[in-house]
Amino acid sequence: MRSLFLKVFLWFWLASTLTSIVYVYSAIWMRSGGLYQGWVGLTTDVLNLSGDAVEEKLAKGGKEAVAAYLDAIAGAGEVSGYLLDDQGNEVRGVDVTPRIRELAAQALETGERQMALRGRTALAARRAVDPAGDRFVFVSESPGFGRRPYSMEAEARLVRAGATFLAMGVVCYWLVRYIASPVRKLRTATRQLADGDLSVRVGKVVGRRRDEIGDLARDFDYMAERVESLLAAQRTLLRDISHELRSPLARLSVALELARKRSGPEAVGALERIERESGRLNDLIGQLLALTRLETGAEGLQAVPVDLAEVLDDAVENADFEARNRGRRVRVLQSEHCSVLGQWDLLHSAIENVLRNAVLYTAKDTEVEVTLACEGGVSEGDRQALIRVRDHGEGIPEDALAEVFRPFHRVGEARDRQTGGTGLGLAITQRAVNVHGGTVKATNAPDGGLIVEIRLPLADEATT
Repeated sequence: MRSLFLKVFLWFWLASTLTSIVYVYSAIWMRSGGLYQGWVGLTTDVLNLSGDAVEEKLAKGGKEAVAAYLDAIAGAGEVSGYLLDDQGNEVRGVDVTPRIRELAAQALETGERQMALRGRTALAARRAVDPAGDRFVFVSESPGFGRRPYSMEAEARLVRAGATFLAMGVVCYWLVRYIASPVRKLRTATRQLADGDLSVRVGKVVGRRRDEIGDLARDFDYMAERVESLLAAQRTLLRDISHELRSPLARLSVALELARKRSGPEAVGALERIERESGRLNDLIGQLLALTRLETGAEGLQAVPVDLAEVLDDAVENADFEARNRGRRVRVLQSEHCSVLGQWDLLHSAIENVLRNAVLYTAKDTEVEVTLACEGGVSEGDRQALIRVRDHGEGIPEDALAEVFRPFHRVGEARDRQTGGTGLGLAITQRAVNVHGGTVKATNAPDGGLIVEIRLPLADEATT
């Protein structure tokens, strides 16, 4: 059965059928007196206990003994009893209702026990014979013992409704579970894939189904395999191209030095331009290699305790030297000694790329503000180091904030050409921070400018 539509249709059809069967069966059971007969049996047993005592006293002491017994139970207030002869007269001269006389006559005629329910009063009649052979009828009356007929009918409806809802609930529960369980697994796998786990697959769990959900699971696995292979091919291509470009760049540098020695003063400007462009190309290739190493895990992170304050001071010193030549400054507003486990060079590269980006885009005659704080949590694993870098530039459109860490992403082509940005610095920062188990995000400051926050888990005190 491959069609999910057909399965859902059959499940609902089955639920409706079972509901109808349960409802009809419960109605028949109630109509046939199942519940009523159970109640009658219980009532008869209780009320006839006094009947057994009447027969015993009638056999041993006659009407007088029975009369004394009936007076005694009437005084107790639980059950009232009457003893009628074959003429319908009560032996004690007590007035009885026509219904009691009628029930006594039926019991005398048939010789069988009779039961009647009137309002909240239950009546039970049974025939008795004294040693002389005279026939009597003992009638027991229990006011307040029974229930009104409409109460019995309401109970019957509640029983039928409860059975119906129970049957529907059981069937619908299994139907919803049958459909929702694989959908939840697919949703979890989709989120894992979106978070960068390209190895996630659902075929072993969901792909064995022979319906539309199974087809969707197999298509998901195929998509994940294609995405993983394409990204792997892209990374391999970037790495190979980067390596291959290093050799001609090295030869270009040698040729440039030879050209300087052999050329005249009129060629100095052109040669310096070639040197600058060659340097930019060399930096780009280095960034590409760093990015591919981080993405493929080839970096081989050797985790050792690192003081982030030292890393930050060095990166700020370098960035401030570069910023002064542009009419800007980089200033540390707060710096705490926060120790993390990681690699000094990678952490330095991550912070330096953010600082350089801030220096490029902050307004002239402004400062890039940097803070480092250790944030303590409830448990040891919640403690983090927070690095905040804030510039005073134009900021980034809100819809582009999540994209600034994507490789080669450019918010504005003209602006990036002017600043010389390649779109790789923040991408390298994100990969380096992720390798260290941290997170990085960018937000716009309320009064203008961009804020980049790097969070890294602090090292345990035992390791430092």
